[in-house]
Amino acid sequence: MVRDDDDPPIQTTSAVRQTETKEKLQKGQEKKEIDDTLVFVDTVVNVGQFVLKCIDAAKNVKIREKLINDTMVASDKIVI
Repeated sequence: MVRDDDDPPIQTTSAVRQTETKEKLQKGQEKKEIDDTLVFVDTVVNVGQFVLKCIDAAKNVKIREKLINDTMVASDKIVI
């Protein structure tokens, strides 16, 4: 994708959160409420990342099992 000079700058998650926090504070929300929300969002993101790691680990286990089974089948076919 080619960026045009008129495109807004790409923001990091941290920058987006800072902007959202400032906007919410200007709207009158309490800082504690905002902080609690950010902690909740971080927790959800961390859980999501953990689930993805578990899925990857499960895939790796299945791949290992298949390789072991293939090796066992191949070794059974070897005639001495």
